Amino acid sequence: DLEKLELGRRTLFRFGRGKYWPTREYYAHYPYFTVDAAHYLLKKGVQLLGFDTPSPDDPNTKLEGDLLGTERTLLYTKFS
Repeated sequence: DLEKLELGRRTLFRFGRGKYWPTREYYAHYPYFTVDAAHYLLKKGVQLLGFDTPSPDDPNTKLEGDLLGTERTLLYTKFS
Protein backbone atom coordinates (compact mmCIF):
# COMPACT_ATOMS: atom_id res chain seq x y z
CA ASP A 1 0.00 0.00 0.00
CA LEU A 2 1.77 3.14 -1.24
CA GLU A 3 0.04 5.41 1.25
CA LYS A 4 1.95 3.77 4.11
CA LEU A 5 5.38 4.41 2.57
CA GLU A 6 7.63 7.39 3.04
CA LEU A 7 8.24 8.66 -0.49
CA GLY A 8 10.94 11.09 -1.57
CA ARG A 9 11.76 12.77 -4.87
CA ARG A 10 13.95 9.74 -5.56
CA THR A 11 12.36 6.49 -4.47
CA LEU A 12 13.63 2.90 -4.75
CA PHE A 13 11.43 -0.18 -4.60
CA ARG A 14 13.19 -3.47 -3.90
CA PHE A 15 10.80 -6.33 -4.59
CA GLY A 16 13.47 -9.03 -4.31
CA ARG A 17 13.33 -9.88 -8.02
CA GLY A 18 17.06 -9.34 -8.53
CA LYS A 19 17.74 -12.78 -7.06
CA TYR A 20 16.13 -14.29 -10.16
CA TRP A 21 18.39 -12.49 -12.63
CA PRO A 22 19.29 -13.78 -15.31
CA THR A 23 16.73 -16.62 -15.29
CA ARG A 24 13.33 -16.72 -16.96
CA GLU A 25 11.73 -16.37 -13.53
CA TYR A 26 12.92 -12.75 -13.47
CA TYR A 27 10.45 -11.99 -16.28
CA ALA A 28 7.59 -14.15 -15.01
CA HIS A 29 4.88 -12.82 -12.74
CA TYR A 30 6.80 -9.78 -11.51
CA PRO A 31 5.17 -7.02 -9.44
CA TYR A 32 4.34 -3.85 -11.34
CA PHE A 33 2.89 -0.38 -10.86
CA THR A 34 -0.67 0.32 -11.94
CA VAL A 35 -1.57 3.53 -13.74
CA ASP A 36 -3.25 4.74 -10.54
CA ALA A 37 -0.07 4.00 -8.58
CA ALA A 38 2.03 5.93 -11.11
CA HIS A 39 -0.29 8.93 -10.85
CA TYR A 40 -0.13 8.69 -7.05
CA LEU A 41 3.68 8.69 -7.13
CA LEU A 42 3.66 11.79 -9.36
CA LYS A 43 1.15 13.51 -7.07
CA LYS A 44 3.44 12.83 -4.10
CA GLY A 45 6.40 14.40 -5.89
CA VAL A 46 8.36 11.28 -6.91
CA GLN A 47 10.57 12.25 -9.86
CA LEU A 48 12.94 9.28 -10.08
CA LEU A 49 11.75 5.73 -9.52
CA GLY A 50 14.06 2.72 -9.21
CA PHE A 51 12.94 -0.91 -9.05
CA ASP A 52 14.28 -4.45 -9.46
CA THR A 53 11.73 -5.73 -11.97
CA PRO A 54 12.01 -5.96 -15.76
CA SER A 55 9.42 -3.22 -16.28
CA PRO A 56 7.43 -0.73 -14.20
CA ASP A 57 4.18 -1.90 -15.78
CA ASP A 58 2.50 -5.14 -16.79
CA PRO A 59 2.77 -6.31 -20.42
CA ASN A 60 -0.77 -5.07 -21.20
CA THR A 61 -0.26 -1.51 -19.94
CA LYS A 62 2.26 1.14 -20.88
CA LEU A 63 2.75 3.74 -18.16
CA GLU A 64 4.68 6.01 -20.50
CA GLY A 65 1.65 6.39 -22.77
CA ASP A 66 -0.71 6.98 -19.88
CA LEU A 67 1.52 9.68 -18.39
CA LEU A 68 2.54 11.53 -21.55
CA GLY A 69 -0.31 13.98 -21.16
CA THR A 70 0.77 15.03 -17.67
CA GLU A 71 2.85 18.10 -16.96
CA ARG A 72 5.52 15.94 -15.31
CA THR A 73 7.11 12.71 -16.42
CA LEU A 74 8.09 9.92 -14.09
CA LEU A 75 11.69 8.96 -14.84
CA TYR A 76 12.57 5.43 -13.85
CA THR A 77 15.55 3.13 -13.77
CA LYS A 78 15.99 -0.58 -13.11
CA PHE A 79 18.46 -2.19 -10.72
CA SER A 80 19.01 -5.76 -9.60
